[in-house]
Amino acid sequence: MNGQLELVENEVIPEISFHAMTGTDHPQTVHVIGQPKNKKVMLLIDGGSTHNFIDEAIVSKFGLSVNREKKFQVMMVNREKIDCVGQC
Repeated sequence: MNGQLELVENEVIPEISFHAMTGTDHPQTVHVIGQPKNKKVMLLIDGGSTHNFIDEAIVSKFGLSVNREKKFQVMMVNREKIDCVGQC
C-alpha cells in the first residue's frame, strides 16, 4: 500500500465543510451541548459535512476509544486530503 490509504471502488471520500472547520454560524450548523462521560462539551452539528468528526484532543481528554484499524481520508474545504487515525 506504500503507506497511503486506498479507497474501495465507488467509495465516497468523507468531506468536512468550511463552517465545521471554522465553527462559524450558518443555516446548516447547530451548536448543542453534549455530555460524553458526564462532562459538558459544545458540539457543532453541520449539515454541510458528510460525516461527524472529533478532534484528537477531545478524544484523549474524554478517554474515548478509537478503532485504529478504521483509517480513512477526509477531504478538506480546499480539496486537500488529510489522513484520520481511526474511528470512534
